[in-house]
Amino acid sequence: MRKILTILLISIFPKIFCFSQTTYPRIISDSLIVITSSQLKQTNLIFAEHQKLKSLNIQLDSKYTIQEEISSILNQSTIVKDLQITNLQAINNINKTTLLNTNKELSQYKKRQNILVIGGCTIGASLTLLLLFK
Repeated sequence: MRKILTILLISIFPKIFCFSQTTYPRIISDSLIVITSSQLKQTNLIFAEHQKLKSLNIQLDSKYTIQEEISSILNQSTIVKDLQITNLQAINNINKTTLLNTNKELSQYKKRQNILVIGGCTIGASLTLLLLFK
């Protein structure tokens, strides 16, 4: 068992050595760079979050443009509806004036009819009385 574990560790060690990042202090030019594994992890998380927020920003921008298009369409629709309302109000005012004129004419006609009916009844009654007493 111990031999297998030793062979496994020996076979993994070169891969770890070649492919892992170093986190110990290195001197580049005149600067000393020191980063711990927790700092590296936090940096990687920051970059991952940045990438996620970048893609989210693109999605929000597309939603925003769609909302602007919907808003402009609704504004145009509102303008059309307002024009329809003003046209219908104008038609309603025209119809109201024609109805008022027609109502005046009908009331005048009714007054004439009433006068003629009363006058005709009076003349008929007076002629009937004249004929009866003669």
